Parts: sequence; structure tokens; C-alpha cells
Amino acid sequence: MNSNVHKQLFEEHYRSLCHFAWKLCGDATEAEDLAQDAFISYYNHEDHISTHQGAIKNYLYTSVRYAFLNSKRKERVVEKYWLNSPFNEC
Repeated sequence: MNSNVHKQLFEEHYRSLCHFAWKLCGDATEAEDLAQDAFISYYNHEDHISTHQGAIKNYLYTSVRYAFLNSKRKERVVEKYWLNSPFNEC
């Protein structure tokens, strides 16, 4: 894809993707990060994704959802580590 198509894709989906991410995480800044990361992931893998608009939209929304779930999973692991850490007593 050329940069004009990337720009059009971004403008078409960014706001709704941010809203979707915000509904998941409740934080506007994190939602923007999740949406931007989804576009970066798409741009890095676009050769392997259908050019059909439905496939692109599905990829973007799925990327946001899994990125959010992975961040929450990581937070739980870190929290569990610190709760069981000898440094917890400081």
C-alpha cells in the first residue's frame, strides 16, 4: 500500500478504534496507544492480510483487544511478583 492508502485507512478507522479501546481500558491515553499499536502491527503485517476492508477492520479490532488483554495479563504477573517479593516489606 502507498502512504495515501495508509492515511485514508488511519483516518477511516482511528476514532472508532480509539473508542473501542477506551471502552476496554477506560483510559484515553492508553486507548490511543492501543489503537496506534494496532495500526503499526497492521502496517508490519499487511502483506499477509487480505486487502478486503472487513479483514483489515477485523485485524485492527482484534489487535486492540489482544493487546489490551496482554497488558492486563502482564500487570497481574507484575503485581503477583511484587506481592510475593521480599521487597514488598519496604
